[in-house]
Amino acid sequence: MKPAVALPVVVAVGGLLAVQSRINSQLGSDLGQPWLASIISNGLGITITLSICLSRRRTWQRPRQVTSLRLPWWRYSGGAFGAMFVVGATLVVPHIGVALFTIGTVAGQTAGGLAVDRLGLGPGHRRQVTALRLGGGALAIVAVVIAQSGGAKSVSIPLLVAAAAIGLGGALQQAFNGTVQQEVGDAWVATAVNGIVGTIVLLVGYGLVAVFGHPGPHEWPSQWWLYLGGTIGVVVIFATVLAVRVLGVFRLVLGLIAGQLAAAVAIDLVIPAHHGVVTPTVVVGVLLTFVAVSIAGRIPRARPAELPGTLEP
Repeated sequence: MKPAVALPVVVAVGGLLAVQSRINSQLGSDLGQPWLASIISNGLGITITLSICLSRRRTWQRPRQVTSLRLPWWRYSGGAFGAMFVVGATLVVPHIGVALFTIGTVAGQTAGGLAVDRLGLGPGHRRQVTALRLGGGALAIVAVVIAQSGGAKSVSIPLLVAAAAIGLGGALQQAFNGTVQQEVGDAWVATAVNGIVGTIVLLVGYGLVAVFGHPGPHEWPSQWWLYLGGTIGVVVIFATVLAVRVLGVFRLVLGLIAGQLAAAVAIDLVIPAHHGVVTPTVVVGVLLTFVAVSIAGRIPRARPAELPGTLEP
């Protein structure tokens, strides 16, 4: 995938993330248990992914490369960070609101994307922290603050820090998934690894809630579209696994944020019954996010003549 194609694809995938969040949120509300909704979403997604892997002759030998653990064990933990995002949103949003949670996670994602690229934790070469990168990241955070202005609850610094840590985990998820794909040479296998790890973490968490807490009533909703979250998740993970190698984690994160905000505005316009209200500040915030992505996209790539192991700008 070329960078000119990868960035628009990532923005579109970010839009799918917004749709998936709305679907999973509604499913969790109808079931009376957000944990169970996440397990259903991940479970359906991993079923689809494994079916695709097993139907492709070229991927039959790939799982052996993964189970050989030629990478450090923690490189396979991308799905755990995805599960952490879902659980974190469930626990933190009721106390600080969607606005502050979004601001915190975006700050964590952008800072994490810069750090992950600089340390070389993702696939490909390391990338320097340049003025353009810092400017693009800062503008993305400002854009989200503007877009979410007026919707924040009272500020809780510890919970805001927790939201930032969850966002950092999202950046690590993209990096680790991309590294697995680079190692096994198959994006579908990397997608399956992400889904399996994430589902295991969610099952353990749900088991603890069932034993020590109150899992809540389970009334299965009849609307078929509430079960599409897993399918959307497969598309999202597969696309980001392919794109992270050419874009790096930082630009990938910015593209996802832009797509999510734009899709959220579209959903609020199409579905007036939803809580969201499209205000001028929301529109300005979305436009500024696309400017931030454009700034990041102007970062020059390393020249072929550069020595191996040098830092890409």
